[in-house]
Parts: sequence; C-alpha cells; structure tokens
Amino acid sequence: RVQRKTFNPHFNHLDYLKDLGATAIWITPIVDNRDEPFWVDDGQGRKFAIWGYHGYWAKDLYKVDEHLGDIHKFKELVQAAHAKDMKVILDIVMNHLDYDHELVKSKQNWFHKHGGIADHNNQWWTEYGDLSGLPDLDQENPEVAQYLIDASKWWLEHTGIDGFRLDTVKHVGRPFWKKFNQSMHEAAGSDFLLLGEIYDGRPEFCAAYLHEGMDSAFDFPLYYAIKETFGHEGSMRRLGEILSQDSLYPDAHLLSTFIDNHDVPRFISESGENGRQKLQLAMAFLMTIRGIPVLYYGTEVGLLGA
Repeated sequence: RVQRKTFNPHFNHLDYLKDLGATAIWITPIVDNRDEPFWVDDGQGRKFAIWGYHGYWAKDLYKVDEHLGDIHKFKELVQAAHAKDMKVILDIVMNHLDYDHELVKSKQNWFHKHGGIADHNNQWWTEYGDLSGLPDLDQENPEVAQYLIDASKWWLEHTGIDGFRLDTVKHVGRPFWKKFNQSMHEAAGSDFLLLGEIYDGRPEFCAAYLHEGMDSAFDFPLYYAIKETFGHEGSMRRLGEILSQDSLYPDAHLLSTFIDNHDVPRFISESGENGRQKLQLAMAFLMTIRGIPVLYYGTEVGLLGA
C-alpha cells in the first residue's frame, strides 16, 4: 500500500531548478485523481491493487487533486515560477478517464466499446482500444471533443500556465488533435506550447502529428538512438540515421529531447559498467544537439530507477 503525503506548499525548491538552468517546469497531472485502488485479477484467481498516484486516472477535470493542494495553491506556483522567469507546463490526458468515472455510466456513447488493445502494433487498436483497461474516450463524438477542449481551455484561462504536455497522443486520432491544437492556440496565442507524447521510435510516424499543429513532441526516435549509442556502446551511425530525417518535421529544433522519463527505465540503470560516465556523455550530447533538452528529475544527480 502506498502512503500518500501532502505536497509541500512553499515552493522551496524553485531556486534549485533555476540554478540547474531550467526555463520551464513540466509537472504531473494535477486534476482530481482516483483515490481508491483498482483491483486487477492476475488470471490465477488472485487480485492485486494498483494505485493511481500518478495523476493519469482523472475523476474531475476541473478540480485539483486534494493531495497537491487546490487551485489557489497552483496559481501561486505558476506566479512563483514566472517571478523566476520559468514557465509551467501542465500534463493533461485526452485519451481516457478513470476506470469508474461517473461519465462511464451517464454518457455511455462517449466511449469506445472494443475492450483492451489487442495489438499495439495496429494503429486502429491503438486508437480504439482501452489502454490498460481505462475507459477510452471517443473524440470523434463532437460532444466528447468539445468537453475535452473546454476543460483544457479552463486551465489555461484560470491559471496562467504556459503550455500543455499532451499524454498518449498516438492513442487519439489526428483529426481531433488538429482541432484541439487550433483551439488552444486561438485561446492562448501561438507561444503557448503544445508538447506531445508520441511514444514511437519512427520519425515519419511522429512527424505526422506535428503537422497537425502541435508545437513539439518528445523525440522518442532520438531517445532510442541515444540509449543504444551511449548506453550500450553502439555505433554513432545510428544517431546520424535519426538526425538525417529531421526534414520530416515542421521544425526539428522544437523537438523535446530526453534520455529518460517516467515511462522508461532510467538511462543509468540500463547502461551497465561505467554507467555514470555514459550518462555524462549522453547528457553532454543532449545539451548540445538540436532540440529542447528535457531533464527528468533526479537525472542531474545520477539517480537510479527502473
């Protein structure tokens, strides 16, 4: 069982981030999240609990989770960051809601009804199947699309944030993203950052979503190449192969480059012998190559983690 603690409300560590050179902070989803465990059957008659501490199981898109504070405290964080010339990017989810969100019963036609994703290599299943069994929203339904757009606009209008990190992009159809991106930029201006998580190693696949008006995306193709080259002593040619496809993107300099994040094992944990030295090489590359470098918390001190 996970013990949950109240977030420190005093923002004591903004100076630490500022001293690292951070110009923006991307934080976990802050919307009201599932409190109870979700029980999963292991197929052998035993059940175990999964806790939604991560924020990706939303139960109220207009409320701050009580473990993090309230809307006033979040506004204070944004103001404090802005006072130090740092922007705040909020993580939001357009693909799904919590397992037993009230809309699952009251708006049954708002969700796909195909069951879990049967083939993750099939784009139809990726978009229309339930990710981890979560209720999969049907963004082709105009009511659903408007519901998600209105909720997102509410956050940018009421909090002064500077961008959204868009979760599970490839699990939602591109027509919705085109409408969403246009709506957000109309509401907030062209300098409001829309950063997509397109969890795929193919540049041509990732680039297609950026042509729908998204400003940036996590550079997963380059991530895999960095991991192979610096982490596993692979050929530098692999980096060249990925960078040679930069012309596929509207502007490759706006891609968000990284070497680890919350969805993958930490770089240093998979690098084997001389992992710290490999991490330093990878970081030097990350900070000097094209793109916007994204530093995952703890990487700056070589934190281990699977």
